[in-house]
Amino acid sequence: MRPITDPKRTVVIENVAPAVDGGRYPVKREVGTVFEVSADIFKEGHDVVVAFLKYRRAGDDAWRETPMSHVDNDRWAGSFALRR
Repeated sequence: MRPITDPKRTVVIENVAPAVDGGRYPVKREVGTVFEVSADIFKEGHDVVVAFLKYRRAGDDAWRETPMSHVDNDRWAGSFALRR
């Protein structure tokens, strides 16, 4: 892990859910369902924070993204449909 050189510019993302063994293994879902992701996202200071959920299918090169919504405090959530 590299040291934080400027903590005022650092965004922290933690407690990502769902996760299998702390992210060691991929989470599996069925095609046709909606995949929901949540995480605690915050940074030092009073700047406005926005978050996007980036995802891609295994083997794809291009990432897709969808906006995340603020839930409460530092918690954010986003989702996307599993089409294939």
